[in-house]
Amino acid sequence: MFFQRGRRTRAEADRIVIVGAGEVGVHISRRLAAEGKRVLIIDLSRERLSAVEEELDVQTLQGSGTTPSVLRRAEVENAAMFLAVTDSDEANIVSCLFAGELAPNLIKVARIRHPEYADMPSVFAREPLKINMMVNPEEEVVRSIERQLTLPGAMEYAEFADGTLRMASMRIEGEPLAGRSLMKFPELAGDPGLMVGAINRGGRLLIPSGRDTLEEGDVVYFVFLPGSQPSLLRLLRRRGGYPSSACIVGGGDIGFRLARLLERREVDVKIIDRDAARCEFLAEHLSDALVLHGDGTDADLLRQENVGRMDAFISVTEDEENNMLACLLARSLGVRETVVRVDKAAYLPLVEQVGIGHSVSPRLSAVNSILHYFRQGRILSSVAVGGEAAEMMEALVEGDSWLDGRAVHELGLPRGVLLIGVSRDGETRIPSGGTIIRAGDTIAILCLRARVGDLEKVLAGRKA
Repeated sequence: MFFQRGRRTRAEADRIVIVGAGEVGVHISRRLAAEGKRVLIIDLSRERLSAVEEELDVQTLQGSGTTPSVLRRAEVENAAMFLAVTDSDEANIVSCLFAGELAPNLIKVARIRHPEYADMPSVFAREPLKINMMVNPEEEVVRSIERQLTLPGAMEYAEFADGTLRMASMRIEGEPLAGRSLMKFPELAGDPGLMVGAINRGGRLLIPSGRDTLEEGDVVYFVFLPGSQPSLLRLLRRRGGYPSSACIVGGGDIGFRLARLLERREVDVKIIDRDAARCEFLAEHLSDALVLHGDGTDADLLRQENVGRMDAFISVTEDEENNMLACLLARSLGVRETVVRVDKAAYLPLVEQVGIGHSVSPRLSAVNSILHYFRQGRILSSVAVGGEAAEMMEALVEGDSWLDGRAVHELGLPRGVLLIGVSRDGETRIPSGGTIIRAGDTIAILCLRARVGDLEKVLAGRKA
């Protein structure tokens, strides 16, 4: 495993200490515990820990992760990794500081949200902190919203191989795809840089074969090269490009960063926030956006500002229920493209069912950013797909890997695992059955959650 420092026993290599039993900590624990990792969660709240104990096969410890005595009881010196993922940047920093003092070789990951901290990564990488990875989910969410706005109708979006391979989920609505066999998809697409990776049908995610047929209402996960995005939009009969106007609800860190980004793209921006002092800050620091003091769920305000005539509506407050309500109001007024911020994974299927459109989650972004540290077989990154039903992974093929020199059709990948991209010498392609895998390649794989363990074994296999 690429995070090893010195020799560790298998038990130590599989042991992870997590500070924070909030959404991020619980999501990470759930996924790691399902893969057989030994997880200990530290939190001040007995109520939170009891809920974790009822659901997951993990250890818990009540106390503050900023306290050396608690970290000693957690035996951080016998762990491979230490994650500080509370909602407090300062608590996460202090936790990593003391954990590093107790276990100098420990790999430390901190969730850091404040832009003034996030903009100084070198400070955190040096002694005495030596934080190995900083996770800034808010910045990733802003980039995700920007990308989604250029793909009308996309519900989920992810990039791999430095942006040279992309995935977007779209709902099938009639012609030309509904009722068509996937055997016919290459002919319909007319573009080798575009493929179907997965299908969500009735809440169940499946990795399809050529024998499967697309049905109206399916949410299809399309995998494509950047140059093939026009082919995807043409196939779905949709128009791409940045919106000419957008309304943002929530002037917090995410809303402010997004407004600045859209201003640079010459998008006409309106931004709504309940807090008068925050509105003053926004008015001072945004050059062209119209700042409105009000409630994004106020239908009269939205009508008064002609929100229904705007191209996009994005609600990113910390109140996810209000975010969903605001987006539903915007859609009822005529806005076609809506983006909602949600933090609870349980809400993601609801967003899809009510037809809000795009969804983003800072907490799930943090989970995705962190998880690649825990993979075997040189997995470089991992993104959850369909809530948590599957993962899209990026892995390096090492020189002694048994994959080296084999064609895709010879790999014998288990059902529920699909190779969707191969990057070599800076060029990425969608593979065919005859594509030969070489040492040094970066490969992208779509994998159902239940098959992650099988996939790790495949990637960890070595030449005889």
